[in-house]
Order: sequence, then structure tokens, then C-alpha cells
Amino acid sequence: MKLNPDCVRDILLTVEETCTFSTNLQYNCESCTFPRLAKYTHEELIYHIQQADWSNLLTGVHYYEAGGCATISDLSPEGHDFLANIRNDDIFAKVKSVGKELGIVSLKSIMQIATSTAVVHIKNHFNL
Repeated sequence: MKLNPDCVRDILLTVEETCTFSTNLQYNCESCTFPRLAKYTHEELIYHIQQADWSNLLTGVHYYEAGGCATISDLSPEGHDFLANIRNDDIFAKVKSVGKELGIVSLKSIMQIATSTAVVHIKNHFNL
């Protein structure tokens, strides 16, 4: 399956909105109650949850065979950093555009582009 950066971002935003110290995100493929995730297929969501998990963007991810459900505890520190760098719609569009222009759309490369874009914006803010 091709990586969909929008799906990864929507998963991270949903985890941030849902999870607390005592509340996990419970994804159930039969009744997805998260509006931001409703536009994706079950296969797409599970694949991208797995990719985010393997990229250390999420913590406490558990998969359940029956029905393909998943539980996510929270964002990792790396997940918070990445989401902070792509939260703004205009910046995220720029990150995706640069990745597409360069022909690199792996999650790791998108994370690196997002970090570099944030650094450029910080430098521009301070006229450095």
C-alpha cells in the first residue's frame, strides 16, 4: 500500500484529541467513531497506524485479530514533535509538495522535511 501522509496526520491529530493519561484511543473497524478518520478504509487505517507505530510516533499500540481493531495509548515525544511541525495546513501542504517534488514520500523523509521546514520558518521569523 502507498503511504498517505494525510492519513498519518489525521491519525496523529485524532490520537492527540482523544488520548489522556487514563483514556486510550480504541479503533474499531466495524464502527469508527472518529470523524477525521471516517474517509479512510479499514485497511488504510490499520496500515498507517502500523507505519506510525513502527516510526515511533505512537505509544502503546496493540492490535486485535478479531475484526482488526487497535488500541493506541498516546503520541510519543517524536509523534508530538512531528505533529507540531505539520499541524498548520499551509506548512503541511508545503511539506507534501517538497516531498512530491523530490520524489520521496517515505514517512521518514516527510518527518525530515517537516523538521527542516520548521527550522526555516523559525529562522525567517528571527531574520537569521
